[in-house]
This record gives sequence, C-alpha cells and structure tokens, in this order.
Amino acid sequence: IIFLLYCLSNYLKSLRFMLMLKDKQIKHSDMFTIVSYQNFFNLILPARTGELTLIYYLKKIGGLRVSTGLHSLLLSRFMDLMVVAVIFIISLYFYWGRALPLPLLVISLIILSGSLLLVFRLGLMLNLAKKIIETFTKLSGLRDKKIIQKGIDLVDKFRDAIPEYSSKTDYFLFIAVTVVIWINFYIIFYFNIKALIDGVSFLRVLIGATGAVLTNTLPVNSFGSFGTLEAGWTGGFMLVGMNLQDSILTGFAYHVMILLCAAVIASICWCVLFILKHVKKPH
Repeated sequence: IIFLLYCLSNYLKSLRFMLMLKDKQIKHSDMFTIVSYQNFFNLILPARTGELTLIYYLKKIGGLRVSTGLHSLLLSRFMDLMVVAVIFIISLYFYWGRALPLPLLVISLIILSGSLLLVFRLGLMLNLAKKIIETFTKLSGLRDKKIIQKGIDLVDKFRDAIPEYSSKTDYFLFIAVTVVIWINFYIIFYFNIKALIDGVSFLRVLIGATGAVLTNTLPVNSFGSFGTLEAGWTGGFMLVGMNLQDSILTGFAYHVMILLCAAVIASICWCVLFILKHVKKPH
C-alpha cells in the first residue's frame, strides 16, 4: 500500500510541475522520471543538495532554462511548507484546543506567514533583494566585479521567468494539488505506523509526522538523511504521547521503506528511459 501511495505521490508532484510548466514542451512521462530522480537523490545526498537535481534534469531531459527550473523548485517548496504549516496548525487546535502551547502556535504562525509571503510575493521579494544587492555593492565598491554582475543578471533572469505562469488562478490550482500531495503523504505515514503499532489516531499522525517533515526541510541532513529525519520524527511523536521506543522504531521503519520505494521507482524510470533512448524502433 505504501509503495502504491508513493507512486501516486510522484505522479501528483509531476502533475504539479506540469501545471507550473504548462507552456513548456515537456512530456508527463519525462516529468514523472525527473521527479522520481529528485526524490531519490533528496533522500541520499546530504544538506538537501538533492533538490538541485530537479533543475539539472529539467535542463537535461526537458531542455528548460536553469531560471525556470529554479523558480519551479522554489515555488513548489514554498507551497509545501505553507500547506504543511496549515495542516499542523489545524491539527494542533483539534488535538490540544485551548491548552495549545503558545510557543508551538507562534512558530507555526511564523512559518505560515513566511510561506504565504514567499509564495504570493516572490517577484516582489526578488526585486527587493536585487535593490539591496545593488545598494550594498555600490557602497562597498564591488559593483563592477564580474561575479556581482553575474549574480544580478541571474536574479533578473529568475524574475523574468515568473510572469510566464504565475497568475492567481494558477497559484490556487498549485495549492490544491499540493494539499492532495500532503494528504497522501500523511496517509503513508499513518499506514507505516499502523503496520507496526496500534492505537495511533490519524490526528496524532498529522502532528507527529510534521516534526520529521520540518526537520527534513533544513539543510542539515547527513548522507541518506539517517539521524535527522528520525530525530524530527521521534520528537514530533513524543510530543503527542508516543513512547521513545515506538517513536524510534516507526521513524526508522518509515525511513527505510520510503528509501526503498524511491530507489525502486527511480530505477524503473531509468531503465525505461534507457530502453527508449537506445533500443531502435523497427521499420
């Protein structure tokens, strides 16, 4: 069940990127392959460097510009963070009600506000960043340096890529798909736990698994993400009353299961792509 749900997750992610890149000539099967590669490398490469494989494969397989790939990556991650924050806040209220710890509420609201700002005002944030860079480099006398000019040009190219597919209707459509993606992921978390222990409600899974999700977004994970994901998972589920042994067990089991799923799907995609590329069609 987890493997099938993980396949569905990859399909939904590829669909979201297809919606973002609706004016680009890229096949859905290629997008599914790119997403599968990215998910696999994200799990094994340290410091979240696996995220950059999306940009690389969008250029190599899809022939898209680096700026387009970078914008798609950032937009998808900002939306992920926003949706997870909303789910987290809602589940906290249902679980604790008025007894909700104030620090948790403050942290979740900060994450949500920051995500909303980055998603809907990304172009404005880039313009502001460009002005800050130009002002700083002018005052420091570094304005004429080639590396500074290249950096400013990169910001301009990135900003120019945004209006191609960023209307309000598009954003709400992206968010709707993102919500379905994360509901699917939380169902995966739930089935993983139910396979090992009983008595854990879906509401507790919504809160507990968010610890692993937020920890895994930080660029501090090691090779294979072993340790960092388990730490966030254990902390999150101990927060909702799961004992230490069960928290560690379910976290490690989820990590191994999801790594195997990602490896199998990426391998299948690589084999199919290799066959299509090298096997000649009969006349």
